[in-house]
Amino acid sequence: MKNLVFVIVDDQKSMRQYIFNELRQMILDEEIPDGDVDDIFKESSGEGALKLLRKLFLPAKDNNRTAKRGIVICDLDMGNQMSGKDLFEKCSEDNILSYLEFIIMPANPTQELIGELGEAGLDNILAKSISADSLFKAVKKALRNMENKSSSMHKRAERLIRIGKYSKAMRIIKKGEEKFSGIGWSLLRTRAHLGLQEITKAEEEIKTANTQAFVSSLLVMKNLAEVHEAKGETKKAIEVLRDLSQKSPNVASRRIKLAKLLIQENDCEGAKNVLDALQKTSPAPEKILEIADLLEESGYEEEAVDLRERTLKKNLDDYVFCNALAIDLRKQGKYEMAEVCYKEIVAKHPRQSVVVYNRGINFGAWGNSKKDRGLLRKAKECFKKALELQPDSVEARKALEGIEKYLQKF
Repeated sequence: MKNLVFVIVDDQKSMRQYIFNELRQMILDEEIPDGDVDDIFKESSGEGALKLLRKLFLPAKDNNRTAKRGIVICDLDMGNQMSGKDLFEKCSEDNILSYLEFIIMPANPTQELIGELGEAGLDNILAKSISADSLFKAVKKALRNMENKSSSMHKRAERLIRIGKYSKAMRIIKKGEEKFSGIGWSLLRTRAHLGLQEITKAEEEIKTANTQAFVSSLLVMKNLAEVHEAKGETKKAIEVLRDLSQKSPNVASRRIKLAKLLIQENDCEGAKNVLDALQKTSPAPEKILEIADLLEESGYEEEAVDLRERTLKKNLDDYVFCNALAIDLRKQGKYEMAEVCYKEIVAKHPRQSVVVYNRGINFGAWGNSKKDRGLLRKAKECFKKALELQPDSVEARKALEGIEKYLQKF
């Protein structure tokens, strides 16, 4: 196993150095063969680690890579930075980085948290505080996974399912099931059957799955909810998702799915209760926008407006996110609400051309819908300002030329 690298990711310098020293000692003691390890890297953030991993593993122009295999030892919670789980998910979306082995380090690995991490694909968990022995066991597990053909084939099939190539995934699964078995393969088959719209086969697979282990039972229930939904059995799907939300309460996407199904069943009050509970778990800003949209869909418009305003004010330093919030409102035809957002964003970030440009797009769409020349002139002024801030902006130049021609004919 040549060209193996370790990447240690933690926002605490002392923790990074401790793990670095322990890995070096393992190499000196030949617990990890020195000839296998190319280097050990340290990063203080998930964002920095992602840049490093892309540099180390993604093909360069000459189609070579500096590393073939990697083990990422990553803190779960790094304050306001990208979390260890987020880093894992970013890597999982990439053809090459999806083959990295992850060791995740939570400070307080409760049963619920272990279940959530297991659902995401993180099952090599190293609880803080870390001992030399626990680190060694986690590293040996990662090394075994690398050497395990079952693990490699499983990852390949899982990646293909994530990108929607279900037939190719099923071919790998069928090859794997000749040699390997277990809950993981059973659940892969279920997901592939669902993707291929083979609902009956997916249901049969679920019935035969072993649900004894806690993590496995969560995964089975998640797939069972998808089977019920695919069959149009919305009430059964709701029951499973309610149970899942109690056992593993911090998965925002699950509660959002539950709220959507409750709205389908015209249980808007039930949906609101689910969304209110979700807000108490401090979900990511992107999820909060989904919550606001669903509150509005449930008939709770004032609560939705209030939630968007609070989210905007709390995240004003992040102009990219705030701009996305306003764009979302504009796409829904809520031009006036989008402009309320843009006033605050531009006041905070007056020299961000992308924000000024998108404010102009909103004025243009709004003015076109109301046939209001005044709003269209405001759009023109925004495009002119965006060009002043970024003279090489092709989009702003085209938008300005377009609005000038339109105003002449208006």
